[in-house]
Amino acid sequence: MVVIPAALAIGTMFALIGPEENRTGWWIFGLVLGTVVFYGILQVIFAMDFRKMAAHKLQLLLLGICVAVSAWILHTDAIGYDTRIPTMAKTEGISLNLEWIGTESVNEPQMEVSSGSYKLDRLFYFMGGNYGRWTDAGMSDKIYEVLKEIASYQNSKECSGTEIGVQFKKKSGFDITRQYIVTAEQLGRLLEACYEQGTLKDNKYDILEKYRQKVSFITVDPLNELDDQYSVTLEKSDSQKLLDLLKQDIAEASPQELIGIPCGQMELYATSYADMDEHIAPESYAEVGRYIFPTFKRTLVFLKEKGYAFVMEKENLKQYDYSVTYNAEEMDVTDPEQKEELAQSLIREWECPAWLETEAGVSVKVALNSTESAGESLNGIEFAVLKAKEPEFIKKIVETGEEEE
Repeated sequence: MVVIPAALAIGTMFALIGPEENRTGWWIFGLVLGTVVFYGILQVIFAMDFRKMAAHKLQLLLLGICVAVSAWILHTDAIGYDTRIPTMAKTEGISLNLEWIGTESVNEPQMEVSSGSYKLDRLFYFMGGNYGRWTDAGMSDKIYEVLKEIASYQNSKECSGTEIGVQFKKKSGFDITRQYIVTAEQLGRLLEACYEQGTLKDNKYDILEKYRQKVSFITVDPLNELDDQYSVTLEKSDSQKLLDLLKQDIAEASPQELIGIPCGQMELYATSYADMDEHIAPESYAEVGRYIFPTFKRTLVFLKEKGYAFVMEKENLKQYDYSVTYNAEEMDVTDPEQKEELAQSLIREWECPAWLETEAGVSVKVALNSTESAGESLNGIEFAVLKAKEPEFIKKIVETGEEEE
């Protein structure tokens, strides 16, 4: 009862801290180490003698077999734990943890640890708020069907993608929490269903209303910038106007638009929030990140009036050199039409929402027109290519490995 769960925990810990390419080896090492160490410790405690650490080798062998079987069951999901979800009749709704599906995030002020004594419930509030933020998404037939497909996908050999958290709220009052790996296509359909038939849309963006009166400033960055130098900072009065316009744009946005290709990213910084108490560091900011989409017309018009255009003019595209790398082969793009197509398909890998796919193995470097010699590697900003806007000549490079003539 002690050795088996302890060994599984040690194995999991080693698997998490071990290098990605040899994670299984570290997992097995952790299982063996945990079994031997904890068994030895218990033998010493019971016998009060260090010489008894390995006195019962047969018991140790049997425990090792039990640990191995338990690890195999957990690893292969032999009992169907990961693929079994509550029936819809017993489910009141779901909540989603979406903090790692792009650069949208919420980071609320932390406690001052040096403030003497503080309430445990406040500590747990912050731990849950910052590291396990759940957003109510409702429930419908369409949502449930997508969740069933996601759950069954977990045992697939091709299972790869982005990790999301799903919390099933049962009518009995209990919650069941699962971590799922989802493809970009599955995540897009789940979000679309939750926006369309659930409550995700209202609950995801109500955080902006919560901080509207407390906002200090907002920064806005276009996602199509090619030189990594463009940024907008709006002070309090303009920030509140922007939030009012953004609220209207969000209310009118369709589910399909909210899982489209964003054109910008906003970060809201607020100096305090509704539940402020003496344990919050006064200089702390609450930070809320949300994408801006091309259909947010009021928002984009307001930013343009302030002198910030989020659509790059064709004339400006000529200022840049482009170099495509695939399978370690680097190719310069010189055709003006190809440059224009390529520029519209680029996004920084870390800024790309998880519901959008990028072309695997393809990277594009972009830099202002330079005088570098032919054949030199372009020293610029690196981008990924969105599959939704992938130019035909990039598709040909991927298919044949050769640049289109």
